Amino acid sequence: MYSINSKVSLRSKFSISEISVNKNTSLLLDKSNNKAYNREAKVMEVSKKKVKALSATGSNPAIPKMTIKAQKRHGKHLRPGRSFAGMTVSEYAQKGMEFARLPTGGSIVGYRGEDGCIVRFNKVTGEWVKAYTTGVATYMMPSAGKAYYDKWFDLDKGVISDD
Repeated sequence: MYSINSKVSLRSKFSISEISVNKNTSLLLDKSNNKAYNREAKVMEVSKKKVKALSATGSNPAIPKMTIKAQKRHGKHLRPGRSFAGMTVSEYAQKGMEFARLPTGGSIVGYRGEDGCIVRFNKVTGEWVKAYTTGVATYMMPSAGKAYYDKWFDLDKGVISDD
């Protein structure tokens, strides 16, 4: 996990931040030219991958499939008597991705959270999905239904518009 040291005001004046990579390693990041320097002043290129923000209400075709880790973590929803019993893991992941990509409207409501996530909830079927630009994080049918959606809307500090 990277952490940015903002204590050094001189560095921020020159668009430089210190990033702690781990206990023993830190880098100086020069934001003006996208280069990072280690303690030996060796230059490393820093790639800035531009990621388009997800839409609060529109379709999100760029959301990739659920990661293998998330598929294993949410396998409990595939057990007999649960929300998606009888589905294979790949069918579950595919269905979650397809639902996350849908625009809001009709029975589907949704929002974008403060951290960049999008959430969709189907008021008829009870499906709920949370996704990021990296993929679907959670796909389920909460027993609390719309109350669950409303709770996460508040926790995620959701916004319904793309402004």
